[in-house]
Amino acid sequence: MRRRFTVTMLLAGALSVVAPAAVVVAQGQISVETIRRTVLNPDEVRNLGPWAKERVEKLADPDAAVMKRARDELLTPLKDLQVSVAFRQAFSDAAVPELRKLMGHPQDVVVVNALRVAAETATSDASVLLEEKLGDSKVAVRFAAVNGIDRTMMALANRSPAIPAPRVEQLVERLGRVASDGANPPEVMDAAVRALITARTVKVGAAQVLAVRTLASSIGAVAGQFAQKVTPPAVQLTLLRAAEASRNGLGDIRLALGTESVKDSAALSGHLLTWAFCQLRAGTMPSATDRETATQIVNLSETTIILACQRMNAAVEPQKLADDYSKAVAANDNMFIRNVPKLISPLRAAPFGLTDPFLTCK
Repeated sequence: MRRRFTVTMLLAGALSVVAPAAVVVAQGQISVETIRRTVLNPDEVRNLGPWAKERVEKLADPDAAVMKRARDELLTPLKDLQVSVAFRQAFSDAAVPELRKLMGHPQDVVVVNALRVAAETATSDASVLLEEKLGDSKVAVRFAAVNGIDRTMMALANRSPAIPAPRVEQLVERLGRVASDGANPPEVMDAAVRALITARTVKVGAAQVLAVRTLASSIGAVAGQFAQKVTPPAVQLTLLRAAEASRNGLGDIRLALGTESVKDSAALSGHLLTWAFCQLRAGTMPSATDRETATQIVNLSETTIILACQRMNAAVEPQKLADDYSKAVAANDNMFIRNVPKLISPLRAAPFGLTDPFLTCK
């Protein structure tokens, strides 16, 4: 299955090469004026129907060059930084019914490309196609669906949003379930975490706050699943990605995280330190020669907690846990085991008041 996933994604990637501008202009057939118009005229709306239908059908063409050209032409107007909500919605009305017809196609690459177009469409109807494929039996399709929601979140953050806040929040919650589902392979879980990290930049309704909280709870769930068993390198890299994003988020003025999100960022770090703590207690931590990723997780987690305490005006004493962890052995009387509680303690007190089961190994 992993080989099939790799082959499918390599083929889809090969099809993602952007066509030269002259080809897009000659064959794209949609003017910049139409793409950016806040109100489309009836002829523009009517013409989108056959234009989209023709190209979506070609996504299933056996000729890879034809498939590639069709996908490029569908994606080109959606990538315009000034694409209007009106055009996006009209495009969605024309394309989504045709894209749905490809969702059951036997070839993974056809479904993956259709999901890519749905992702860039970034409307409520298009997002339904992505959500429906989150539980697909084929890993390549499932990955494409999660990655598609990530692209949709990017579109919402960087262009005029065409999805209402309640729907965006539903997608964030759905990503959280995917990220914390132990039945998903590491690449799908990692894609969900990346999408949640992107969702923190979406200033639509409560999406940002919810994304930070969902990322924290999802990582807490994953850390708990691997607390007392060997954690695969791929999962460690996902935990590292979350730790780095949490640390960076506190220092990113563009995110402008509020108090609750600062608490959630600290909670995420508390869960990661709990993972390292329980791994050591259970004797399942990486060997001393293969501990670099885990040590980075510990270091970033401590830094995040310190930054969060500074933001909340809470007292905290740095412990340099990464040094202790890098030299730790599977025993209960080492420095790391003794010093972790000192960094967790501020999270339980005011103004954090977190009740998460930190340092509880199950």
